[in-house]
Amino acid sequence: GTHDAVPDLMLKKVQKTRQTSVKIQHEYDLLTGRATFLRIDLQNVNDTISGAQRIPFLSANELCLQDLGYFHLKSFESIREKESYFLTRFRSDAYLAVVNPSPKYHPNGKKVESSRYLRVDLVALSRAMDPNEIIELEEVYFGRDSHFQARCILFHQDQDQKEKRLLKIERRASRSRTPMRPIVRDLAGTTGYMTNLPDSISPKQLVELYRLRWQIEWEFRTLKSFLGLDHFRLMKQERWLCHVYGTLLIFLLSQLMACQLRNAIWEEEKKEISEAIAIRCFACHFIPKMYEALRQKKTPQAFIPLITRLLTRTARKPNSAMGTAMKRLQFK
Repeated sequence: GTHDAVPDLMLKKVQKTRQTSVKIQHEYDLLTGRATFLRIDLQNVNDTISGAQRIPFLSANELCLQDLGYFHLKSFESIREKESYFLTRFRSDAYLAVVNPSPKYHPNGKKVESSRYLRVDLVALSRAMDPNEIIELEEVYFGRDSHFQARCILFHQDQDQKEKRLLKIERRASRSRTPMRPIVRDLAGTTGYMTNLPDSISPKQLVELYRLRWQIEWEFRTLKSFLGLDHFRLMKQERWLCHVYGTLLIFLLSQLMACQLRNAIWEEEKKEISEAIAIRCFACHFIPKMYEALRQKKTPQAFIPLITRLLTRTARKPNSAMGTAMKRLQFK
């Protein structure tokens, strides 16, 4: 999800339009490029609420990659009931517990509820982990009251990554003018993941899978930076909404074509192209040319070889140490 709002310096000038922000909830299939969910709210709606509206349309065996904004145990329970899967991060102050092997009992023989579970000390675990180490905790329950059982994976970053994340957290705390809590500082170098994927998917593969979530982050950046979604001018509400919907249509069409071309290039040449660059090329250059060709009653298929050669040369991804997105999707 992304939020697009009129800058503060323009708010007084646009009060009469009654429309100063829009919330876009977009979900797509990384393998096919097909949009699976799109919702536009004319206000800044919480991610948890927007994400819950997608759940009724899930099909069996779908995998949802979600960030912290969508973390809600009831939503995860609904996803599991749909026989689908989720993979998400959890907050550093999340309540994780294991069953207490030696609980306390009342005189009448009933178990004391407060002693049923033991909280997991994530700080102690983090300090005992080596850089780039990945571990999985067994039989973990999430939530102080709900006790939601799911797989729990911890990834400990190296010192450079920890310092970068700590600096980012400090900047965020400075902007919000709220002091950083000690547990947040202590766990700055450790990332926790929660999932209901089967054990056949290893902890290392789960970490690799979650990194694919950045694909949509890059595409939202393309939507705003190159397609001009967040460029504002004084105009009527209806005209501004036409700008939003028109930009989204171009974006979705470009995304679908870029993904299909990405898959074709990967299958034929084992080369991966940048989807963000491909979407920008389609939206800003190729779609106008294809539209003009259709107006002249020419077939747009003649552009495909040209587009393929251009993207293979200019948008090819280097082979990074972590592996490219397509390679990370190949494990079984």
